[in-house]
Parts: sequence; C-alpha cells; structure tokens
Amino acid sequence: MATGETSKTITGNWGAQLSAVVLFCFWLISLIFSVQADCTDSTTQPNLHSVGQPATSPSDGGEPNGSNAGEQNVHRPDNMFPNEYDSGIDDTCPNVPADYFHFLSIPFHNSARILRVYCERPCFLGPVVGDWCGYGMQFIDRCGNHEVRIAVYDPSKRVATFLGVIREQHGSNYGGIFMPMALTRDDQNIILRAWMGAPGAGGGMVNYGYAIMAVQAAVNDTTSPVLSTIAPACAVFYDDYGKVVYLGNSDSMPQYPQPGPSHNSGALYFRDLVTNNVSKILEEKNTTYELAKVDTVKKMIKLTATEYEFSDTCPKDENGYWCAKRTSSTRTVPLP
Repeated sequence: MATGETSKTITGNWGAQLSAVVLFCFWLISLIFSVQADCTDSTTQPNLHSVGQPATSPSDGGEPNGSNAGEQNVHRPDNMFPNEYDSGIDDTCPNVPADYFHFLSIPFHNSARILRVYCERPCFLGPVVGDWCGYGMQFIDRCGNHEVRIAVYDPSKRVATFLGVIREQHGSNYGGIFMPMALTRDDQNIILRAWMGAPGAGGGMVNYGYAIMAVQAAVNDTTSPVLSTIAPACAVFYDDYGKVVYLGNSDSMPQYPQPGPSHNSGALYFRDLVTNNVSKILEEKNTTYELAKVDTVKKMIKLTATEYEFSDTCPKDENGYWCAKRTSSTRTVPLP
C-alpha cells in the first residue's frame, strides 16, 4: 500500500485580463510537460554519462536517468573508446568499413566480450581526442549516413561478429537514433537509449525512450536489428541492467494529443529485462507521478504524486490538465 503526506495544493487562478491568461497558460503548459510523461526537460539531449551506467549509481540511491542532461558542456561517454575494456586489438569487423570511427566499447557482464559501436566519421570538438560533442541531431548530422554499426569482439577467439546497422528514425518534426548503452544482466540483449535531435514545432515532446535488441549475428551488411521498446525516457535501470522501473500510461488519466508525450505518467511499472515480465506497481484514480529516487539498498521507490480534481467546468479530458485543482504528495513504494 502506498503512503503519502500532502505537501501542497495548486489551483488554477485565471486572471481578468487576456494577457495574464495567456502568460499563465504558457507557463502551466511548459511546467506540466517538463515534469510529466517523457521527462522532456531532461532528455532533449542524452545524459552522456549514463551511456554505460546511470548518472547516479542506483545502489547509492539513483536518480532517474537523464537528470543531468540539460547541461550544454562538452561530455565524454563512460564507454568511449579506448577505455579499460578495449585497447583496440583486432579492431576490424566484416561489414564495418575500414574508415569508420570506433567510438564506444561496452563490456559484457559475464565474459571478456566487448560490444563495439562505429560511426562513419568522428565527431570531436577541438584537437583533443575525447572531447565529445556527438549527441542528438548533432551526432546524426555529422555522421553523414545517419547510422551506426555495431559488432561484438571476442578476445578469446580474436573474432568480431557483426550485429547490424542502427539507423536514424524520424517524424515530420522530430528525429533521433537509438544508441547502445549497456548489456542486460544475462548478456543476451543490448539496451539502447534514444538520442533525440533538435525538434521542429511540436516535436519537442517526442522521445523514443529505451529499446532492446538481441545479441545476434546479422545476415548481411544492410541488416537492421529488430528493436523493441522497453521503457519511456524517464526510466531507472538497476540490478546490473537486469531490471527497470518507469512511468507509463493509465486509463485513469486523459491521453496527450500527438505528436507529444507518449504516455500520461499515470502508472508506475516494473520490467524484468531477463524474463521480459512486466507488472504494474502503482496506479491511483486521477493521479500522475514523477520519479524522484530509487534506492536499491533500502529497496524503495520515492515518487511525487499529483492528484487532479476535475469538475463540470474543468472536464476530464486533455484540457483538464490545465484547469483542474491539483494536490501534490509523496509516495514511497517497495522496489521489486
């Protein structure tokens, strides 16, 4: 059973003058979109420090991935090549052109194998190798063919196996590319995170979130692996990438118009990435959630819950988010 204490109440307060109403609407829309659904305030560009592990280690009480992603500084991914796992021995692979740039090396959990990720051209800022600027659409634009190629290198056999080509995906006002970030705990699958580019009008609410693909040899040099969505953007992985918790859709709350956030944050879900079993942890009537912290030591999830009070003058539809009376409180639930 979830527990919580009411901390504050927010009410819509429409002013008499049109200018005040317009300003209030813009503020409220930006506020709600920034804290709900796809955590779009933190995923316009990826948190590059979480391309191998969460930005804050979940074992120490992790924050949702992407919490530091608003920074505009130059970043270096944790698994950027070369690193402690990969010095570049036998750095060739069938179906990866010799002039492609090796830029990520991600270790397997239970063997010495390495997942290698290649780009058509390097994307560096300045003369120092390791000053990284390749995120989101900047990465896609500079990798002229809009793709990355991935392979698994086995040092015991000194053989590389080509896994396929991951290509850019885009809509009319948005686009991004899924980038490998980790192996699941059993090393059977690769977890990928969407690096979203600079959106056009209406596209800023779209984020592809996280996907998964099997560690499986490609048929030929044009093979694109099958990617299956596993969680929206605001998700927390733990247990050596064996489990993930995330916010998703609830029938109890209105859906957002599209293009827009992929879900209404009305329910908290758990997915076992080894068995692929999914279960719903928390859902309450007329309530949305925001992940605050996951503590794998105490095995607890802390959330902020917002309850909406709809009425005849503020009906329960997509516009109700703007006018309903809202009450915020804290929830603490067990971590599976």
